[in-house]
Amino acid sequence: MTTLTCVFGAFVLGGGLMGYIKKGSTTSLVASTAVSLLLFVSASLMGRPDQRIGSLLALGTCLALGALMGKRYKDSRKVITPFNIYYNTRLIYQNHEYWRLVTNFFYYGNLSLDFFFHMFFLTKYSKSLEEDSFRRRSADFLWMLLFGAGVLVTVAPLVNLQFLGSSLTFMMVYVWGRRHQYVQLSMMGLFNFTAPYLPWVLLAFSVMLGNSPLVDLLGMMAGHAYYFLEDVYPRMSGGRRPLRTPGILRALFPANQVIPAAAVGPRDGLQNEATPIPTATKVELIERLAAAGLPVVEATSFVSPKWVPQLADAAQVLAQVLPRPGVRYPVLTPNMKGLENALAAGSREVAIFTAASEAFNRANTNVGIDDSLRRLADVAAAAQAEGVTVRGYVSCVVGCPYQGHVPPQEAARVAQALDQMGCYQVSMGDTTGVGTPASVAAMFEACTKVVPVSRLAAHMHDTYGQGLANILAALQLGVATLDASVAGLGGCPYARGATGNVATEDVVYMLEGMGVAHGVDLPALLGAADFVCGALGRASGSRAGTALARRRDKEAGAPATAAA
Repeated sequence: MTTLTCVFGAFVLGGGLMGYIKKGSTTSLVASTAVSLLLFVSASLMGRPDQRIGSLLALGTCLALGALMGKRYKDSRKVITPFNIYYNTRLIYQNHEYWRLVTNFFYYGNLSLDFFFHMFFLTKYSKSLEEDSFRRRSADFLWMLLFGAGVLVTVAPLVNLQFLGSSLTFMMVYVWGRRHQYVQLSMMGLFNFTAPYLPWVLLAFSVMLGNSPLVDLLGMMAGHAYYFLEDVYPRMSGGRRPLRTPGILRALFPANQVIPAAAVGPRDGLQNEATPIPTATKVELIERLAAAGLPVVEATSFVSPKWVPQLADAAQVLAQVLPRPGVRYPVLTPNMKGLENALAAGSREVAIFTAASEAFNRANTNVGIDDSLRRLADVAAAAQAEGVTVRGYVSCVVGCPYQGHVPPQEAARVAQALDQMGCYQVSMGDTTGVGTPASVAAMFEACTKVVPVSRLAAHMHDTYGQGLANILAALQLGVATLDASVAGLGGCPYARGATGNVATEDVVYMLEGMGVAHGVDLPALLGAADFVCGALGRASGSRAGTALARRRDKEAGAPATAAA
């Protein structure tokens, strides 16, 4: 905001100077100098701890300037306004009065200001939220823009041919806001609101700048149409998706970034350890993983100490972790009591879980799948009422230690239920590691019929050595979020024989070999593995991590580490 205010002030001052040079207008020079000085003062105040004074001064100056320019337009009908930019621009170039492009900057640039504010919020907040902007797939993003352009040109071709870009940015803002409905935002440090209100805030700001609301309202209409057909209608119609991205676009623009978004080692990796682990060790592991570039680090679980004594210090862990910008620290909350404890500890993201197996649910929670889902619906609703985002887990998605095979349709039914509760993402877990690429692919194919693939994640265990192969099968179906555990730690206290998750080091190594960007600092990740393996007194369960650590130590001339 400080930079934008300074740039705007410079343009206003330049316009006054050009008006004085070309037309000898002293009034233009004095007015523009006064306005630019106010804007520069506003920018300097924004750098102070309480930046609201600067924001208010800048906003008031812009509104006053808008009122002044509006009065001039009403009196002379010669000032460029948003809805005759095209014709005035053509007239300026025909008469060679290029200086008017600067003197009329305010009205000429307010559509650009709208575009800036829209994209400012998108880029600022999308990087640190539950998902990247617009599904993380360039094909889906392009399809959304093509759909929006088609709607806008069909509904109002004469208006939107000139302002298609502005309408499309507003459409993106609307869709983004709807998909991040529990995210808290701040407008210029003046007031707070949740993401769905962002389009209305920007619309009000646009009107105050002097723009007609028609451009933004048309973009909002196109955004609502897209959001309804892509996100709402599939839930109402049992999975039918009329706006599925065409296959040719998916082929031309394949997903080019997969991030092992959830580092589940501090929770899933440590919960099965019999020897008590000091709180300080858990906290350091979490901070090392965050420093390695993992955007999500599942910190702990607010489960009863009776069942998982290793995580009895959940509140202390959460209190001692130093949050790193851009990193989220979700916690597992199996029931309402766990949610209450998580909220009391200050958590802003929780995870709920159930199983796709009737027998597994009854053996561990004494209720069936449907009753379990009803309980979780209450937990999810309570969390969302507090502005807390919710992630869902489904266990035993292909096999169960009690009933054996789990039909893909049953896993899809549970995933759909969690999605309809408002979970921003549903992680499908092969808890016992019995899956193969064929069974995992069949499960995800069933799930994508009822839940958009962008809201699915793969949580694979490596009991039978199939973890990486199963992840590759998920990637080939478009799943772009992976759960993994540092050094392959883990296991499920409720499923006998379940070994650790797929090792984060193995996943990152595979992605690098495939040329897929992941954003993880592999040497730092190996350092985190060394640390936790040393603390636990065991060797790493990661084959890639072990090999890389040996090569690193050999090149450094140092003895092998615990990870090796």
